[in-house]
Amino acid sequence: MTVISFPAKAPAAPTLTSREVSDEVLYELLRKALVAHRAGEARVQGSLGHRHHLAVSLALLDAIQIVMGVGDVAQELGRCMDAGITDIRKLARIARDFDGPQSA
Repeated sequence: MTVISFPAKAPAAPTLTSREVSDEVLYELLRKALVAHRAGEARVQGSLGHRHHLAVSLALLDAIQIVMGVGDVAQELGRCMDAGITDIRKLARIARDFDGPQSA
């Protein structure tokens, strides 16, 4: 009979704050949101493809807001994309510097 021993407690993963979210994660979510947003803009306004791509973009921006833990960052990023900002590094900087509606 073999006895399996388990460690008493696994080492805890380091906790990240909103300012320490991995660049790779943030860049990937922003890239996907930006691609979906631009694909929505390329479709005829009001069409199924237009609405679908913009809904995907908003869902990804909401995911960024959840990961960052900062309220209204999704709306701020959406306004920036509507204004034509397409540089992911610039959008990431905006997301990291955003401290809520009072900072806009």
